[in-house]
Amino acid sequence: MRKFVIFAILMCCLLTCISVSADDIGLYMFGKEIACDVAPVIEDGRTLVPVRAISEGGMGADVKWDGKLKLVTVLKDDMEILLTIGEKEVLVNGETKKLDVPAKLINDRTMVPVRFVGETFDYNVEWDNENRRVLIDEKSNGAIENIDVEETENDNLLNIKLSEYEEPDIFTLKEPYRIVLDFKQTKFDGHDDKLDINSGFIKQVRWADHDGYYRVVIECPAEQPYKFVQTGHDKFSIIVGSPETKVDIEEEKTEEKTDEEDKDADKEEEKKPLDRTGPKKNPSGTGPLVVIDAGHGGKDSGALGRDEEGEIIYDDDDEIAIMEKDINLAVALKTYKYLYNEGVNVMMTRDGDEFIELRDIADIANDAEATLFVSIHSNSVDGVPTANGTEVLYYDTDEKSEYGISSKDLADNILVYMVDVGDMLDRGLRERPGLAVLKWTDMPAALVELGFVTNFDDQQKLIDPSWQEDAAWGIAQGIIRSLEDME
Repeated sequence: MRKFVIFAILMCCLLTCISVSADDIGLYMFGKEIACDVAPVIEDGRTLVPVRAISEGGMGADVKWDGKLKLVTVLKDDMEILLTIGEKEVLVNGETKKLDVPAKLINDRTMVPVRFVGETFDYNVEWDNENRRVLIDEKSNGAIENIDVEETENDNLLNIKLSEYEEPDIFTLKEPYRIVLDFKQTKFDGHDDKLDINSGFIKQVRWADHDGYYRVVIECPAEQPYKFVQTGHDKFSIIVGSPETKVDIEEEKTEEKTDEEDKDADKEEEKKPLDRTGPKKNPSGTGPLVVIDAGHGGKDSGALGRDEEGEIIYDDDDEIAIMEKDINLAVALKTYKYLYNEGVNVMMTRDGDEFIELRDIADIANDAEATLFVSIHSNSVDGVPTANGTEVLYYDTDEKSEYGISSKDLADNILVYMVDVGDMLDRGLRERPGLAVLKWTDMPAALVELGFVTNFDDQQKLIDPSWQEDAAWGIAQGIIRSLEDME
């Protein structure tokens, strides 16, 4: 009897400790405490909080619950998060991500890892251990603390140190050849300035504040290979050049330019008008118009091909060997060719390596009064090399249904042919109301995820021109079938 009483007392103490530990966790957003009907809990070192508390209570997001599928959808602006109870895989705008701890149901409330959701929506998430509370706030801009160039015989290194690490968007511009780094959250503590190098690899480095981002430009005397390397938790280097690409130049005085002229020159190059109309089969432009979009492009490389160990694949010149934007464009051009040869009135949003804003992609299709819109992409998921297969995404509205066919029907027609000829796992159809090109287009629209560049078997097919031809034929047949159904 005495042992039983002692055991009961110990259990009561334990339960009391657990309850206090859970109830003691506070949730603060933008300096304001958020009330939770179910207290936050800590599981495997991750804090789980009610999804509605963080999304609707402070972030202004919409939450939808599908009890049958045990699926919670969180929508904010053009972001969509799909979490399945008990599953560590989560979809963010159609891309698979990996959770340390899955979403769970506690007292009929969906509990989600607060750091994952907060950071996905681009907020800063911190854990205040002393006061046992989660702090969510707007991201504060970091600062570039130092920029310098290290010259060696075989290359040059542009070294940048940051107060808070941010990986920049990197792309190139021509005439003159420039490697451009754009920081969205980072400024420079100093003033706009430049470094004249004239080393044979780098001619000049300059940096300036632009509207909405901070830009660092590496101007080279000729086209140079480059590689991004993170060298610490708060710094990185851009390695420019190789022994074979050094340019023999005479030391010359660099033309003096004002900071405003530097900004204007870069902006002028960036804003050169692009031919967004693409060629059409019918000279008069008659018949239902189909718009083909090759996802990503230009400075936006999309997903990167990885080897079986999960490492990015580089070619012999230390350039990234497999980029999603190249695969998408190759298949899109072949799809265009098949449709063209079948007499379909067709156009492309891009037929070269160009970057187009998501809103502009939708506007191209809307302004052209297209009948159908199909965007071609390749899938990826870091850390899960086994994820594979083809899927097609769609989103329907009342306006889209007025065209005589739904987006879901268009997606289904494409998937049927794709699976038939592509020899890929059929991942099915998925509704994605948060994807910009699907929700902003007026007409029935589908987004094809060809396969996973992060899966070795899928990847080998994606880069194979023969497989690309088969995939393009499948997409084209699905589109033609949809046009026939509309008639």
